[in-house]
Order: sequence, then C-alpha cells, then structure tokens
Amino acid sequence: MKIFLYLRKKKIRVNDLIAIIFIIGVALLSYVNGDYNNFFNAPNISVNNAWVALQQDKDTTYVVDNNRTRILTLKDNIVNHINDDFGYIDDIAVDDKGIIYLIDTSWEADSFKVSADTIYSYNPKTGKKKEIFKSSYKTATKHQMFGIKIIDNKIHVVTANESNLSHLIMDKKGKITDSYFYTMNSAVTVLQDISVSKKDGSLIAIDKRGKLLRFSTTKDVGKIDEIFDWTKLDKDKMVEPYRLDIDMDSNIYLTDIVSNKLFKISFEDDNFKNPTFETIGKEHEGNFKIKTSSFDNKNYIGTTDNGSFKIYDSNGKVVRDGSSIKYNNYYLFILISLFIARIIACIGGLWLLIRLLFILFANKLTTPQLLSRVVFVSILLVSSIITIQLFTSFYGMLRNEKISKLEMLANNAAREIDTDSLENITKPSDYMNEDFKQIHNSLNTSLDYSYDSSMYANIVRWDKETDKVYDIVFYDNSIGAYYPLLGSEADEVKEVYKKKDYVTSSSSTENGGFIYAKAPILNNSGDVVGVVEIGTWSATIRGQVTKIIQDIIIQLIIWLVLILFVYNEIFEILNLKEKDEKKRGSGEMPLFMNRAVIFMVFFAYNLPTAFLPVFVSNMYKGGWPVANSFAKSMPISINMILIGLSALTGYKIMKYFSFTKAMIFGAFMTLIGDLMLAISPNYVFILIGLMLNGMGVGLQMNLMHSINSYIAAKRKDNTIFTIYQAGSLSGIMVGMSFGAILADYIGYRNVFFITVLVWATIAFSSLYMGKKYGVKKGEDNTQLNEAAMNDEEMAKVINKANGQATDKTMSTASFLLSLRILSFLVLILFMYVITSSFVYYYVPIYIDSLGYGSNITCLFIMINSVCGIYLSSSTTRLFSNKFGNKAIYISSGISLVALMLFALLPSINILLLALFMLGFSTSFGTATRLAVFSKIPKVREYGLDRATGVYDLTERSGEAVGPLVFAALFAGNFLKGMTIFAIISIVACILFSILSRVAIFSELKKSKKNKKNNKKK
Repeated sequence: MKIFLYLRKKKIRVNDLIAIIFIIGVALLSYVNGDYNNFFNAPNISVNNAWVALQQDKDTTYVVDNNRTRILTLKDNIVNHINDDFGYIDDIAVDDKGIIYLIDTSWEADSFKVSADTIYSYNPKTGKKKEIFKSSYKTATKHQMFGIKIIDNKIHVVTANESNLSHLIMDKKGKITDSYFYTMNSAVTVLQDISVSKKDGSLIAIDKRGKLLRFSTTKDVGKIDEIFDWTKLDKDKMVEPYRLDIDMDSNIYLTDIVSNKLFKISFEDDNFKNPTFETIGKEHEGNFKIKTSSFDNKNYIGTTDNGSFKIYDSNGKVVRDGSSIKYNNYYLFILISLFIARIIACIGGLWLLIRLLFILFANKLTTPQLLSRVVFVSILLVSSIITIQLFTSFYGMLRNEKISKLEMLANNAAREIDTDSLENITKPSDYMNEDFKQIHNSLNTSLDYSYDSSMYANIVRWDKETDKVYDIVFYDNSIGAYYPLLGSEADEVKEVYKKKDYVTSSSSTENGGFIYAKAPILNNSGDVVGVVEIGTWSATIRGQVTKIIQDIIIQLIIWLVLILFVYNEIFEILNLKEKDEKKRGSGEMPLFMNRAVIFMVFFAYNLPTAFLPVFVSNMYKGGWPVANSFAKSMPISINMILIGLSALTGYKIMKYFSFTKAMIFGAFMTLIGDLMLAISPNYVFILIGLMLNGMGVGLQMNLMHSINSYIAAKRKDNTIFTIYQAGSLSGIMVGMSFGAILADYIGYRNVFFITVLVWATIAFSSLYMGKKYGVKKGEDNTQLNEAAMNDEEMAKVINKANGQATDKTMSTASFLLSLRILSFLVLILFMYVITSSFVYYYVPIYIDSLGYGSNITCLFIMINSVCGIYLSSSTTRLFSNKFGNKAIYISSGISLVALMLFALLPSINILLLALFMLGFSTSFGTATRLAVFSKIPKVREYGLDRATGVYDLTERSGEAVGPLVFAALFAGNFLKGMTIFAIISIVACILFSILSRVAIFSELKKSKKNKKNNKKK
C-alpha cells in the first residue's frame, strides 16, 4: 500500500533520483559485462567454437573461442581470466611472462572483405591491450598475416600478398628489427598456412595443392624448396593439409581435412629428407586447428575441433581435455551478481515507468495540456504496435524477394559452368589448374556482385562413393579445391543431387547468419555433377529493414515532439494574448508578440543545429596553416564568440538608433550570413557567413534582453523573463527538430534558404511592431526612453526595481578582476560550458562518423534537451534545497562522469545514457550557477543586468572554445584527452572552492573594518 501511495506522488523526490542513478548503474553493469546468460550453465562455462588452444606451461592454457572474439586463461581447466574485447582473432603467441601477442583481423561491416590485420599485445593480469603493428588493405578478401610466434624474445610473423611473402621480425613494441622477402606469384591465394621454425627461423608452408614448402632465412635467403608433395603418392591423392605448426625439434604437425587426422612429420636430418609420418590422436571432427608449444623440454600440441579443445603431448597422449571447464569463485560471484543486477534493473525500470506516468498525468493540467499528452502517448503506442507488425511482414517480404533473386542467380550461374572442366577436378591438387581457372572465371563473370556487396558464391560436389560433400571452388579463392561441408549443409547438397532442383535455406556459422540458394549443375545427360550455392548475410536484410523502420520511428518521434511543441507554443501565445490585454498599457508592446519574436529568433538560429558541425567539417578541404581539427571547428567557435561580443554592443546600438532599426539590422545581418552559407562555394564563405550570423544573432538576443529588462522594470514583474526562457527553449527544440527533418528531405544547403526566409520575416515583423507600438529611437519616445539607456542607466532601473544598489563608478575591469567573480567565471562557468559543447559539436560529428543521418543526431540532442527542460523545475528546487551552492559541483561532477563513461565505452547506447546524464545535470546546474553568481556581493554592486551581460559573454566564450577542445579530442586519443580534461575540471572546482572561501574571508574582514571606521566617524 505504501509503495502504491509513493508511486502516486506528483513531484520528483530525492528517493526518485537515487533510484534512477542506482537503476542506471546496475543496468549499465549488466550491459558492460553481459555474460549473465551463462548463469544457467554455472559453474560450468561453455567453450563456444574454440579456434586456438595453447598450453603455455604445466598448468596454464590459453583458448581463443566465442567466434574468435574471446580469450580464456585457464589454470587446470578452471577459468582464471576472460576477455572478449577482440574482433576476429586468427592466431596467438605467449611469451615467458604470460603476455599474449595476437593477430586480430578486421572485417568490413556485412561483407567478405578484410580491412586490416593488427597485432596486439595483451596482458591478462592487468587487462591492458595495446596495438603494436597494423597492416591495412583496400580490396583484400582474406587475412594476409600468418604464423605469429615468440622466438628469442622477438615476434615473428609472416605477411603475404599476390606477389610476395615477407617474414618480419620485430621487438615487443612492434619495431621491425629484421625482415626477409620471397617472390611468389599468388602467394596469399595458394598458401593455406605458414609457420616459423624456432630452430633456424625458416618458414614452413602448405599450399592448397598439397605441397609442403620451405622458405630459407639462414642461407640461400629467398630460396623456396618443395620438401614434400602429396600428389606424387597415389594412395594419398585425396589429402588436403589445412593447418600446420612446428615444435622446437622442427617436427611438423599438420591437419588433413580429408581424413580428419593430425599428422606428425619428422625428417632424418636438417635437409628435410626421408619424411616419417605418425598419426597423433584419433580421428577428429570438422576442420580442426592446431597450435604447438614447448616447456620442460617437451612438445605439446593443442587441437580445436567440434567447438572444444584438447592438448596432446608429442606421443599422442591427451594431457588436457577442454570438454568441461569451470568458472573460478571470482567469476562465479560476478556471474551471479550480474544476473541479479539484470533482474533489479528490469524491475526498477518498470517502477520508474509507472512513476513517470503518474507524474505526467497526476498533476493539474489544463485541458489542452492533458489532451496533448494523451495524444502523444496514444500515437506512440499505436505507432509502436504498427511498427512491430510492419517489421515482421516487411522482413518476410524482403527475405523472400532476396531468396528469389538468389535462386535466379544460382540457376543462371549453374547453366554457365563447363561440366567437362568440372568433372576433371577430382582431387585437391587440381586447385588453380586450367580446368579450375575456367570454372572459377565462369562463376565470377556470371554474377553481378554489385547487386549485393555481401554476396558469396561457391561450387559444391557430393562424392557418392565416399559420401563426402565438399566445396571445390569459391569466388574469392579463399579455399582450395577441397573443403568439407557437414550437417544440414551437406544434407541439402545431397537433396539437390536427388531432386535435380534448387534448395533454399538459411544457416548460422561462426561468421554469422546466411541465406542462400543451391542450384544443380547438369551435364549433357541430365545428371547432377555439382551444385552452385549463392548466398548473402541474413544480417544484411535485417539491417536494411531495421534501418527503414528505424528511420520511420525516428521521424515519427521527431514529428510528434515537433507538433507537441508547436501546439504548446501556439496555445501559450494565444493564452498570453488573452491575459495580457487587461494589463497592457497604451502603446506598450504585447507580451505575446514579444514571445513570438523570441521564438522565431531561436527557431531560425537552431534550424541547422543537428548538422552544422558536419556541414562545416565536410566543406573544409585543407590548405590552411592550422591543424585540420582546429580548422573544422574554428568557424563555429568564431560564431559563438561573436554572439557573445555582439551581446555587449546591443545597448549602445539601440541608444543611437532604435530598437526597431537595431532588430532589423541584426536580422538582415544574419540573413546575409545564412545566404552565404546556402550558396557557399568554399570554406571561406562558410567562415564569413557564420561570422555575420554570430554578430546578427548576438545583437538580436541582446536587444530582446534589453526590452525585456525594461518591461520587467516598468511592470515590477519578472514574468517576462519566464516568457523569454520558455520561448527560447521552445524555439530551440522546434528549430532543431524541423531542421533535421528538412535536412534529410532537401539537403543541408537548402535549409539555410529556409532560415533566410525566417530572418526576413523577423525583420518585417520588427518594422510592423515599430510602427504600431511606437518602438522608435530612445530619445524621441518617452514610452521607451529607458529602453535606450546606456549600460549603467539600464542597470540602475533594473536594480532599483529589484531593490538593489548599483555602483556607477565600478569599472568592468574592476568587476572582472574581483577574485570571486573571476574564479567563478573561469573555473566554474567557463569549464562547464566547454563540457556542454560535447552535445552540440561532438555528438553530430560522432553520429555522422557511424553512418547515421541528422535525424538520429536530432533525436539524441532532443533527449538531452527534453531532460533539461522538463526536469528543471523539480531538480532545481530539490538540489538547491538539499545542497545549496554545492549543487554546482554536483552538476559538474555528473557531466564529467557522463563524458568519462562514453570515453571508456564509446557506443551509441552509452552515448544515449551520457546525453541523459548531461541533460539531467543541465536541468538544475544552469539555474544554480546563475543563482550562485547573482548572490556574489560584487554582482549586486556592479548591477545585475550588467553582470548578466558578462555572464552571457563568458558562456559564449566557453561555447566557442568547446568545439576546439572536442575537435582535438576527436582527432586524438579521446579517452586520454577526456581523462586530462576531467582532471583539469576537478582541479578547477577544488580551486574555486578554496579561492571563494579566501575571498569571503577577505570581504568579511573588510566589512568589519568599514564598520569600525564608520563608528569612529
């Protein structure tokens, strides 16, 4: 009952904030360490598709599994360490200190192309991972780095391409100390695996035609010797070596994927003569891998097949069986904790949702406000249901369409294959002979790979005598003329042979999920002699559908928010007009018109917010004598600075002209600036356009502040400032949302033509207001004489209305050099505003780098803004009451935690959380900082209005420096740079706390001295 009563409370309480922070924390914990699914298998851990197993010493085993993304460190089959922060590990080596060196292959998204091979060092004890060497590729379809080993404390690795082979020797920092090169045509195509001999540093390789090769590095450097050829042995004509490694005694171990056996090959001397073959272990399953190691003067061989691993000694005895391994107590505790955290997060999330609904609907709302919320929630629910149904049906339709296309492509390719050449390929050694090349060319030329970049094609055969099914041709030559297929894939090939008709299906492998079509290749007699399989990533289809649905949902949300704000703005303006009619004096500007102009100014200025950093960045083509990151952010920084500087000149311009003329002048300045942006042929136009925009916007904002200050002073009512705050926030939200939608429909440049029209509307509206309400030059109009006052006179009027005294003689320099003022502006306000620049500068560029459009950017910034707007009243009251002036440190702390969280775990999900936290920080931080500033005695002496101008200028300066800071962070190591920035910010807060206490002590001492002097007088 008490829980229900608490849920019905209308206001946000401290307990709610604590609950939000706690629930976000536990949810993030389970997200970051998302191994909770294994809870039901505990205490056993599943070895998922083991790829490499290496026995380092008597007790320690290293295993690469989980589709090559995870490394397990085992002590006697007990998990001692887990790390799954890798992409696609191909091979590993471990030094005598337990540091792992690994080759990690990077694949392009949803395609079969390799973008890079990278060598990392990884310390399981500290968790430190470091890139030490990298090879990047443009058109590679397979990895080109092989056989990493640690020999004499040096890293040995082999790289191959289409023309040569390189044996690189480097230190543990990745610096190449020696290298050997071998000329070999199609090296990366024909070579299957390569290993380095610890004894003499020579390379031993197997190629896909069944040959064993040696590449000398000691004498006859560059010489390639053929030391064995299976094709010369009739009884072994169906042998296909797949993986090999060499032990410390130069024995060669290799796997045969035809017989599924592991062979040990030894030679009578160093000249590799008279090989002796020995079988290690029993028959294995699948395409198994091996890795040798040596300790205690003994050799060990790690094998991985059927998803698990085994470690053999050189005599074939199993010394470690990985079919059953367990978590240690530490990981078991973490696993249970994560599972509990997920349950708590789910229950807590439901609790927060119910609380939110009560808060939204339990407060007293006007009929239009209630209606707008009901409509918003209803449309959101209905659209969500429709979207789920749409996703399901559309995915099925697109998948069926894709399969039909694959069927057609497979049938077309099957008809193009020369069946005589196909039947001539009878053994693995036929790889790359004339018949093979003819079939391979037919397969590739008959297909249009532009249809789908992730498409693959291969030719499969069923040997009825041996009942084996195997690939013989693959479109990118990544396999040889023999590669066995097992399970359902083999059954489907047999079905095609029997039915003489195509089969369509889907499967899942360690590389992901696929959909495919298999079509029969018929000879002249109508018999099936092979099968063509054409397939693609199933993730590609799902990704296409998800992107379409995602775009629909995002645009729907943006439109809903846009309609909600526009509806609310129209209602507020009409409501303001009705209420103000009775209070407004003759010739006085109506408040509703004032709000309309404020809304339009902020609407126009924020139309490009969601894409401006990307637009400016794309326009910069280089050539300036500054860093690229600085040049790309400089126009936006200058725009911000000029807004702040122009804000200081508004009073003086209005003094010599009039409010109307000054507003028109500012509007036309921004109009010209945005027109230059719309037609900009180069970066210089962008720079000048944003300079004009900054000066014009700053002038208009300052003029609106001036007229609002006058109205507040005359009416002795601060309602006008609330109107300004609400109108500006509404303009920001609507402008940003509408600009993002327009950008996707009409392009970035054309949005600026829309802003030009809005600025022109503001100019003509100002002219209309000037004629109707007598807003003329200050000296000619007693009604608004005070509105044209200089800074000191205006400050005097405002402060008089607020019961404050103004020191006319205090100069701006004296004010700024005051210890409390200067320390607050620089150490608190300036540093915080730099932090908030992350939202408007860094977020658009980061989201664009991920391939998302301005809609996503707008949605994310909108989440941040909505948090700041809707939580402001409750959080400001709550934090001010509970913590007083210390709330400014809490606000800065939350912001820094948000940015550090994103720096540590950069992803779209963490970015969403960080923006929510930043919005939460802004919701009470902005008002609290202004309140702390206004309470400083020097502010009251100098004049609140004048001091607010300085405050605004400092904010704009921070907004100007912010893009430069985050541009530098984006260009370098973001985590390192963000850590330094966070430390500087924390030191700034501590320093301000100390300096403010010193200043307060000094002021109290001075005050006591003045009182004593007054008493003496």
